[in-house]
Amino acid sequence: MAQFAGAKWFSKLDASSGFWQLRLDEESSKLCTFNTPEGRYRFLRLPYGILSAPEGYRKTIHMIFEHIPGVETMMDDIIVWGSNREEYDERLRQVLDKTREVNLKLNKDKCEFGVKTLTFVGDVVSEEGVKPDPRKTSAINNMERPNNKDEVRRFL
Repeated sequence: MAQFAGAKWFSKLDASSGFWQLRLDEESSKLCTFNTPEGRYRFLRLPYGILSAPEGYRKTIHMIFEHIPGVETMMDDIIVWGSNREEYDERLRQVLDKTREVNLKLNKDKCEFGVKTLTFVGDVVSEEGVKPDPRKTSAINNMERPNNKDEVRRFL
């Protein structure tokens, strides 16, 4: 996550029910047909549970935002950063314009705007750099230290 070097302002956007926002092409939709006692149906949007769905979704979201500097995507999360307020504001405006253009809906309850610190993909990102989220490391940090070879083996 070296790309965050010098960043001071951050936003995290969350795509609402991300998979369902991607429309399937005709052929893919036919491959997603299923039977019920009431008849045959097919998905028109990317369903959860298909093996290739996460990678397809990740690639699509990445392609939407890859031309905007200061933007990183990870599944349904989009992080925007800038080294000063003006740069950050311009990048965020570009991202929001792009979400409007491609009709990508965001979950307002999970979005964070104009913050100095945020959690992204299990790390805490701030102007001091990227550090592991203490909530993720607390179990290891709070473990008793092994005192002999058998305890070290159990730990590992």
